[in-house]
Amino acid sequence: MDIIYGGNTISFFGAEGVLYFANNSSPEGLPRIRYAHLAICIPSLEWNQAKQKRTVIDAVQCLNSRMTSLCQLDVEVALTEGQPPQPELFWAWLREVLGQLRGLDRLVLKVSVLHPEHPPSRGIADEESPRLKRLELDRNEFYNGKWTPNMEPLVTWNEYEYGLLKNEVGQPRLAE
Repeated sequence: MDIIYGGNTISFFGAEGVLYFANNSSPEGLPRIRYAHLAICIPSLEWNQAKQKRTVIDAVQCLNSRMTSLCQLDVEVALTEGQPPQPELFWAWLREVLGQLRGLDRLVLKVSVLHPEHPPSRGIADEESPRLKRLELDRNEFYNGKWTPNMEPLVTWNEYEYGLLKNEVGQPRLAE
């Protein structure tokens, strides 16, 4: 168990994945988890809905209370419909939620804002093949033959506040 749970990075895709894993994993294994990665996609226009927020809050509380040996957490947040309305409120909420974590040696947070453009419908075909080679059209790009959306940082990202958050989550866990 120490090798499986404690020696590997456990990756969660979606806040719901944390809860599912915690409810279906070995109760003896959860406290041994030391490294975790959490990727969350949040629709920019829906981030402030109670259900959306509750799921993320529950996942963070689960990480903090049931994975008591967690020492490193990488969190990637993708806002899927452009900058959220009132991005300063989103940033404050995210800081508050992640600020509940304690006892981490390392927290890495990445917040990307994806633009909702659709992939281009036309392209440049290779003369030898009808397949699309590579095209830059508007602001959309192809990478390895697949369209990838444009990304930008959250407009309210604050490096100083991020540093404070990292210091805060490094504080010891309270004894229960």
